[in-house]
Amino acid sequence: AALSQAGVVCRRQNGEQIHAWLLRLFNPAPSWIDRQTLYRTARWRDSRQDTLPVDTDFSESLFFTRPRSDAKKGVWWFDDVLHRAVSVENLTEPPGPGHLTAERVRGERINALMDMMPPGTVACLTLQVQPQNELEEEFARLGKRALGDNVESERTRDQVEAARSWLKEKHKLYRGALTFLLKAPDMKTLDNHHLSLSTTLMNAGLKPLNPEYDLSPLNTYLRALPMCFNPDLDRNRWYTWLTFVQHFAGLAPVYGRSTGTG
Repeated sequence: AALSQAGVVCRRQNGEQIHAWLLRLFNPAPSWIDRQTLYRTARWRDSRQDTLPVDTDFSESLFFTRPRSDAKKGVWWFDDVLHRAVSVENLTEPPGPGHLTAERVRGERINALMDMMPPGTVACLTLQVQPQNELEEEFARLGKRALGDNVESERTRDQVEAARSWLKEKHKLYRGALTFLLKAPDMKTLDNHHLSLSTTLMNAGLKPLNPEYDLSPLNTYLRALPMCFNPDLDRNRWYTWLTFVQHFAGLAPVYGRSTGTG
């Protein structure tokens, strides 16, 4: 309702639409069947009232070739096409409206930030809406645990007070994550895409996570997929960061073209 008042039209995706996107993601280049034939015949059909349902599992209907993975390199193989996730560790600059998708003048060109990323890049924004009173209670507990007169404890208490002051002024803070999915035909190309994306993100005020510090790169890819992030499994807040709602709004793909250059 709030988005519609601002002129943003949202359409809830049904099972067929979500399945069509995931089917192409997990089966990018099948070698055993014509690709378009697979996409047409394996598509998901939501149950109709005038027909008996078929006992088909949604997730099992997405895979026709067994996925492979390499934990050390943080790579998934779908149909021998390499996939990797690059997560944003934090924001170094406040993102403005349409930070990812709005066209801007950059030198002699007019383009969006997504246009500067490697071909096939997918941006996944996860937003965890949290009641602000619960968040204030978390800050209070954090401040009470910061005991002593050492520099670290004093800094923690100062940060807690600063955050609580923002809440008192009715600024909302949510948790979330921003992850980019890359794909390439071989490892060298994938590494080049990773380097190019990291450079683009850093220049745009989005600090990418150093792969050396990503302890579970394969899970990073899975958490970014639709409906795969479970906040109850992130009790230590390892996979999300806290920022203002305005910043998440700036990252949302609201401004810009309805379709990309691809």
